[in-house]
Amino acid sequence: MPLLRALLAPAQRSKRMGRLDGRRTAAGVTVTPEKAMQVNAVYSCVRLLAESGSGLPISALRKTSGGRRPADDHPHARLLHEPNPNMDGDEYRRLVFAFQALRGNAFGYMERQQNGRVHRLWPIRPTSVTGARLNDGSLAYDVELDDDEYAPLRGVKVGNRVRVRREDMLHYRALGWGDFGLSPIALARQTVGTSYAAQAYVGGFFERDASPGGVVSVPGELSDTQYDRLTEQWQDLHEGFDRSHRLAILEGGASWAKVGLAPADAAFLEIHKLGRTDIASMYNIPAFMIGSEEATTWGTGIEQMSLGYVIYALAPFLTRYEKETARLFGPRDGGYYVRINTGGLLRGDLQSRYAAYATGRQWGWLSVNDILAREDEDPIGPDGDQYLQPLNMVPAGTTAPPAARASHPAPAPVPVPVGWRRQVRVGPIAERFPAHLTGHREALEDYFTAQRDELLAALTAPGERSVRDAAAAWVAAADRSWDEQLAEILLRLALALAGDLGPTVAGPLGGSFTTALMRLFFEDETRYAAETINRTTAEKVARLMEDPDVDPVDALTELFAGFLESRVPQLAEARVQKVGNVTALEAGRQAGATTKTWVAVGGSRPTHQAANGQTVGIDDEFTVGAARGRYPRDHRLGVDEIAGCDCTMTLQRDED
Repeated sequence: MPLLRALLAPAQRSKRMGRLDGRRTAAGVTVTPEKAMQVNAVYSCVRLLAESGSGLPISALRKTSGGRRPADDHPHARLLHEPNPNMDGDEYRRLVFAFQALRGNAFGYMERQQNGRVHRLWPIRPTSVTGARLNDGSLAYDVELDDDEYAPLRGVKVGNRVRVRREDMLHYRALGWGDFGLSPIALARQTVGTSYAAQAYVGGFFERDASPGGVVSVPGELSDTQYDRLTEQWQDLHEGFDRSHRLAILEGGASWAKVGLAPADAAFLEIHKLGRTDIASMYNIPAFMIGSEEATTWGTGIEQMSLGYVIYALAPFLTRYEKETARLFGPRDGGYYVRINTGGLLRGDLQSRYAAYATGRQWGWLSVNDILAREDEDPIGPDGDQYLQPLNMVPAGTTAPPAARASHPAPAPVPVPVGWRRQVRVGPIAERFPAHLTGHREALEDYFTAQRDELLAALTAPGERSVRDAAAAWVAAADRSWDEQLAEILLRLALALAGDLGPTVAGPLGGSFTTALMRLFFEDETRYAAETINRTTAEKVARLMEDPDVDPVDALTELFAGFLESRVPQLAEARVQKVGNVTALEAGRQAGATTKTWVAVGGSRPTHQAANGQTVGIDDEFTVGAARGRYPRDHRLGVDEIAGCDCTMTLQRDED
């Protein structure tokens, strides 16, 4: 949906949103959205707010007892970056901010699946929406889409409109009262109308202007010969930039007078300049940011200018977007929220940034890896996560500076015996983190359901191909796209589980854990897992199609029903256990663990029982039967040793 066409949609339908259908102003101009956007200052302000706000990084977060963590595992988090197939997250936010700046309201329709999850997010033009009150007093929206708009609306039909419930509509409203925001253009139509008139007048002034730059006056009347001689002499001596400011000698009583602008013309040109400042102030934008030459009191330097713009102009738009979009993630007591990072607009110059980093590093609230992350650089490893402690500011009960010890002696630290060992056992991951097991099951159920629906649609589509040929074509063509989709799902789930499990392993070992260090590994591992899972599916589908005695549609329906009943729970538990084991191993490595011990669970196969208690180096491999692997369920052990394995590990760190 082109931005300008969407903004300049047909006239406003709702009286509640401030009429933009053409009210005449004192300047004699009828202000409409089309005319408002033709005023350069208005267009500059709307463009600046929309483009600078939409390009900032956005993320979903969740509050936890230890602070906050990314909520990328939430099924709705992807909508922040991929709201619908027609646009990305940046374009969606660009429309939202532009609609607010021009019309005071913006809308996003939440398309839901049958299970209630939001599947897609569609922008709706404010001109297509009017408010309605239900019998219980709750707010709803009556929507009538224009011919070039699309959104799969669901709701009660009210005439030509569809009544959408409040819980299915994101409503971003600017300053106003009641249920809708007020349009800045409607409120400031006098200023906009005057600016439009001044802009039109300036253009016409230069088109129609025939005033001379100066006048030569002579007493009496000149003959044609005298007139031609005086004109030719004046042009030869003074016309052109290389002849300017020459001495002028006039004879016969002639005199020269320069002609300037008429006072009315000069005043109107000044109004044209002032209009830019007035419109900039309407959006609280520093005038110099839209090309005005007026003096500013916003400070000097790009950092001060950006800070003033972000705080006073852009921040209200960002805050409204964050709070309203957070409704995607359910009730506020769930702890989910949306954050738009304005750091890129406030970076400042190199010297200022490095000075700020030095302060944070010296006072203990920034690590080396924190600083590198803010500069989009790779971390230096686990050592980069260490934080410094200022000498003269220490926590109570720890070793204080000499001056402090003299008057307030601190208790002696408890010594760690030589040869003392820290250890942590990695228990059954699925039992420790049932929410992640549920999340894997739900994600895989959705995946196989979508895969089934696409396959059945291909089989039942009208055409000359037989059902079996259609199935064979699907098996041959769909593997690549489905591999990428499943790998993305598994990667998101793996990183979320690692983020929760890693600290519980590294902490008891006396270290810390960084999930980002595992991303490259999980990208390769989940890609391999996705290809393996889909290859198995394709083989099962192909074998079904080889049996002439079965109905293909019924057989495939039954096959995927079996997937949902048995294969999905098995895959989910296997994935949680494997991701958990490899995360535990990496967390132990980051925390300084030196050895690991295989722990067999009761009822496991003889080879696993034989490996029980086997201790090797943290980077070495266990020997399990005739196979070798780094952790339980490592693919290097082979299918025979992986299937149904519930074994775990104990990690040890020896203190010198």
